Amino acid sequence: MNGIVRRHRPGTDKPMVCGTLRYDPASMQLTNGRSLVNISRSEGLMIGELIRNAGHPVSHDALSEAIWGSHFPRPGTALRYMSTFAPEA
Repeated sequence: MNGIVRRHRPGTDKPMVCGTLRYDPASMQLTNGRSLVNISRSEGLMIGELIRNAGHPVSHDALSEAIWGSHFPRPGTALRYMSTFAPEA
């Protein structure tokens, strides 16, 4: 239950835009111009956090908190592994 509450923030189900990137959390789709990429929930949470903080650095700890919350063991390691496989749009 904590995971569901942690991952849902009011207003985060609305599409987000940053430059040519458009992320739709409801459909888990990321578009860059005409390119469409289906992404996982974790990738979507990471992309959403980056778009919300566009123009500002986002630490591994902040991204880990957005994706897994404070209960995930060694979140920095898992995030570094996951981000190496994130799709390029």
